[in-house]
Amino acid sequence: MRRTAARHRVAKQLLRHGRVYRDGSTQWTKRHIAWVHRQRLDDPLAHAALEQMLCHLEGLDRQLARLDGDIEQVAASGPWREQVAALTAFRGISTRTALGLIAEIGDFRRFAHPRELASWLGITPTEYSSGDQQHRGHITKTGNRHARRLLIETAWHYRHRPRHPTTGRPRSDRAWHAEVRLHRRHHDLIQRGKRSTIVNVAIARELAAFLWAEMTCQPHHRKATA
Repeated sequence: MRRTAARHRVAKQLLRHGRVYRDGSTQWTKRHIAWVHRQRLDDPLAHAALEQMLCHLEGLDRQLARLDGDIEQVAASGPWREQVAALTAFRGISTRTALGLIAEIGDFRRFAHPRELASWLGITPTEYSSGDQQHRGHITKTGNRHARRLLIETAWHYRHRPRHPTTGRPRSDRAWHAEVRLHRRHHDLIQRGKRSTIVNVAIARELAAFLWAEMTCQPHHRKATA
């Protein structure tokens, strides 16, 4: 994504000149952005380059904001309205992410079990045998790359404590249960010494099961229609 690359360039420019954000671990929040804009580099040329990077980033932000507005209109009036509403009740799923998942996955009912969906997404671990023992390796990554990336990006949100949103769509019962369970699961795996990337994939795998249940539940049978 162009905005992600632009953000990385800004962060690297600041880091090269010893500017490290220490007021919290989460970057590109309103507080972090305000901190970035307060920075004044000692080298005039370096600071001019930083200003140019920030102008480019702000332009991308404006383009994405306009795109998000268009997407919201499409999602509210199109045939995907019910499916989008169901998915965006889950933490970390925006309208854009919901539409992306619907476009890539289509009808969730074509998967008879959430394990089939996880396998299609490529987030199931490889397995191999050694004697009488079975071992698990890296995830297969054999499925849909775009849907897998969307789901893994969403899974990062569950490292935060569960909370009911103050704005936007409220959590459904299943979405709230997922938020509580997946945060606890994330915390337990981290406490056991698992790497954060491995933990996040495990959370994405369980999240896929929650989404499958929500999108195939009665009486909706939430089917994506073109």
